[in-house]
Amino acid sequence: MSSPLTDIYALAIIRKGTTKDSECMKHLPFAATFFTLIGAFALNPSGASAKGTRCSPNPTPEALISSWAAKTVAHMKGRTNVRVLMNQTKQDIRVPIHGEDVDLTALPLKKKDIETAEKLASRLNKIISIDLVAESSAEKADLFVTAVCEPEHKSDYGIVTSDKSGKKLIMLINTCSDVYRNYKGSFGPIFLHELGHVLGLEHPFDDSDGDCMISTERFSAKSAHMGQTLMAYREDPNDGPLDFYTATDIQALLKIWGPNR
Repeated sequence: MSSPLTDIYALAIIRKGTTKDSECMKHLPFAATFFTLIGAFALNPSGASAKGTRCSPNPTPEALISSWAAKTVAHMKGRTNVRVLMNQTKQDIRVPIHGEDVDLTALPLKKKDIETAEKLASRLNKIISIDLVAESSAEKADLFVTAVCEPEHKSDYGIVTSDKSGKKLIMLINTCSDVYRNYKGSFGPIFLHELGHVLGLEHPFDDSDGDCMISTERFSAKSAHMGQTLMAYREDPNDGPLDFYTATDIQALLKIWGPNR
């Protein structure tokens, strides 16, 4: 790949037509549990570590475990499945982003992308204690995965937010992004990256919780890369496969959720 993978940071900002780097580097108010949005955390735009933060010089699972992971597990109250609805219809949706309601058109996912997501979910189910299960009812779904088309922001590929009630997570995949359009097989790593956030993983450069992996820089030669964690933005310099989570990602997920039994 010649284009770095990046999250869509704020469709509210996008709609206003302002895309200053300092604004786009602020992460949306993320779902700290499967059902409740909490306050935003900001990434450090300078690339320097926050005071007192020391990045691990090597890939470590602890550096990927987010500040919201423990709350997510606690909120599950022993539940062992997450009901996932893969969108197959065109529909209008309204989602809260940065405190504003944003109107979007949810587009049906391609059949091959749904099949890819189901295969990846099945593989993950065999590793961690949480099971991602297919759901056909919008009312019962915990996570709604849908395509959107944002051609004006073709370098941005995805985001996780919630519905207006805050009780259902919504994963938006930008199928008009350069990554999705130009690179065969890109849906898999995009889905896994965003799913990683849902399950409690953070970016390796995020030091808002007091730790980080390798560097707080996102794209430089100093940054962690996707060969080390799919939660990174920088490409793998060794051009390795991106067909599943890395060993470090899996270790982090196991620390959060425990092994499948």
